[in-house]
Amino acid sequence: MRNICIHGHFYQPPRENPWAGLIDREDTALPAHDWNCRVSAECYGPNAFSPVADRHGRTERFENNYEHISFNFGPTLLSWLEQKEPEIYLSIIQADRVSAKKRGGHGNAIAQVYNHVIMPLATAREKELQISWGITDFTARFGREPEGMWLAETAADDATLEALIAAGIRFTVLASWQAKTVRAIGGNLWQHVHETTLDTSRPYRWFSKTGSGKYIDLFFYSEIIAKHLNCQPSLKDPTILKAALLEEAAKGGLAHAATDGEVYGHHMKTGSQALTYIIESLSALGNVRLTNYGQFLAENPPESEAEIVSPSAWSCRHGVGRWKEDCGCNPAQERGWNQKWRGPLRDSLRALADTLDALYEKRAPQFMQNPAATLEAYGGLTAAQKPLFIKHLSETGLTQKNNRECLTQALKLLEMEKMRHLMFTSCGWFFDEISRIEPVQLMKYAACACGLAGEEGKAAEKKFEAALLAAPSNIKRFANGRTVYRKLAKTAARGADKMAAIFCTEQSILSGLPAETGRVYRFKVAEESRSYQNDGARALQLLHAENTTTLEQMDFCALAVKADGALRVFIKSAQAEDFNTLLPLMANPLTELEAELKKRAFTQFETADFPPETARLAEALAQAENTPLKLWLETLKAPRPDKLSPETLAAAKALAADKKDGKDIPFLDVMSRLLSAKMNRYTPAGKENLPLMLGWTEFLAGRRYCGFWRLRRDICALAQMLEPEDKKTAASFLALAESGAAE
Repeated sequence: MRNICIHGHFYQPPRENPWAGLIDREDTALPAHDWNCRVSAECYGPNAFSPVADRHGRTERFENNYEHISFNFGPTLLSWLEQKEPEIYLSIIQADRVSAKKRGGHGNAIAQVYNHVIMPLATAREKELQISWGITDFTARFGREPEGMWLAETAADDATLEALIAAGIRFTVLASWQAKTVRAIGGNLWQHVHETTLDTSRPYRWFSKTGSGKYIDLFFYSEIIAKHLNCQPSLKDPTILKAALLEEAAKGGLAHAATDGEVYGHHMKTGSQALTYIIESLSALGNVRLTNYGQFLAENPPESEAEIVSPSAWSCRHGVGRWKEDCGCNPAQERGWNQKWRGPLRDSLRALADTLDALYEKRAPQFMQNPAATLEAYGGLTAAQKPLFIKHLSETGLTQKNNRECLTQALKLLEMEKMRHLMFTSCGWFFDEISRIEPVQLMKYAACACGLAGEEGKAAEKKFEAALLAAPSNIKRFANGRTVYRKLAKTAARGADKMAAIFCTEQSILSGLPAETGRVYRFKVAEESRSYQNDGARALQLLHAENTTTLEQMDFCALAVKADGALRVFIKSAQAEDFNTLLPLMANPLTELEAELKKRAFTQFETADFPPETARLAEALAQAENTPLKLWLETLKAPRPDKLSPETLAAAKALAADKKDGKDIPFLDVMSRLLSAKMNRYTPAGKENLPLMLGWTEFLAGRRYCGFWRLRRDICALAQMLEPEDKKTAASFLALAESGAAE
């Protein structure tokens, strides 16, 4: 029996704005809102629902590729998928359960160090927390303890392997060139190896240097197979890849390799289909078994042990230089850029982390009975676990049980420390320029952590900014890291005052519609009072807000003013008394009113200060005389486009066309014909499937990049229920949809 294992490392760096908990629009990801959306549409979805054709070339069924390959998903990516793409998320979880049943309890999923830090560059405490948080997240999602753990960039050293052993991890996967020497277990003669002489078909045992006799098993993947998996010709013509896999498997043992999972659909557009072909064609052979590392290890325990190159990683031939120095791993060498900023960026973040850690150690005992254990429990929590954790912390873990202020201070310190760990996510050093979105994201975490630290955080931030002066940018207008920090990182802050302004706008108080208690970023907001003046052109609100992360509570006065075709919102932290004293001033001339608001230290927000989605709504409110306001509100605020009225869909289509400079999406006309098919021809089951098609009106509103995978699946399902004349329409829709998705 030939054993084959393909491992996919599926990961995106955490992209959420740390103040908001949501991802801001990323223009480089267009037409998607952000890169998570785009990669999900191109890779994660297509692999969860990959079409398998019959002998006539028609889609017969859909295969979940994750059921057949070994994989790991980064915890931060799984958190995003759970919220934004629950269908894909559940397919991933289900794939592990199905594979565990087929493979003697050994599921395909393995864990990952929490937020993808380079472990050899981490402190002992950071290593411990990264592994612990990764295990906590994995166990909560997959319902079992992980057997293996993926190391970011497969970066390893002896201390990292010791930490994995201490946490009970059974195996990890490394690149072949990370092996240094091998010998038979208990043997005397060590043999030096390199990537061309190492036997990658077998697992190796690495014994703890503590003398405890404990160990972890290592798989060094085949470079031959990895090159084929990362090769455009092999994925365009998967018969080449199939032949390479079979040839390697014929040598005995395990033919296996690991790659970035995004190869299968994102980096290479035919990747998910090629992977499905490999799965289907190999499964049809009687002498081939697709397996995973846990199953193979249980059946084939190591006979040899190994020592590794310490430190080393799969994407840097200079140890781990790519994440700490200008080592020569430079994707932009042709532009003459350097990476001299890498060292100063890491040094500045390390100094800030030490300051924040010292602050945590000093302040946390005032609020928590066991600060170290509480932090270890906090970091890896999923969204579903947090309410129970907070309840337990309040009742048993605080120095003052069930004390609201004590709980808020504890949560702020815990969140500060989590942000401090996110500052070291590896992607920040991987590329060529400090002003890229990845290093800027690390600086956002730094800024947010300093804010959570209060007054002492302000002093720490000043030192951090000064240290960033030593990090040179390759772009003249930025000059150094401090400029990047001030212009790109700090400006992304979503303070409580901006949150109140956004709530005031999104709840559209100028429209006269009743406000609803809702979420704005990390805040839960409710309206307590409201008053109008000047025929509805001015509205004053009193808002009560709660930070859902720290449970901090606050009140705001929000004054929305529509004048000269523009909307302005004035915000100040205030109480009911302030609201009452402002009421008599509402009818004053605008210049007098603005002067009074300035005197009272209100902060002014305009359309340009809002995120794009809110800015569009602000524009609609400001121009309400020329636009059916109710129509705008329904279009821009509706959570589900299939709930919109025909009139609103028409307005949304016009809006989408306008936003694309008059260029309409190619298949909209065909979509309209399909959606307007006579309802009385459908069976009840068919009618239930119509919302699947209506969901694609999201294209019309231009709200999201949806990806072809779901469209193809839904059309194929619906086509089975259509009348013959409509099947022809569905076929043309499918063809045009493919061209539209390509655009």
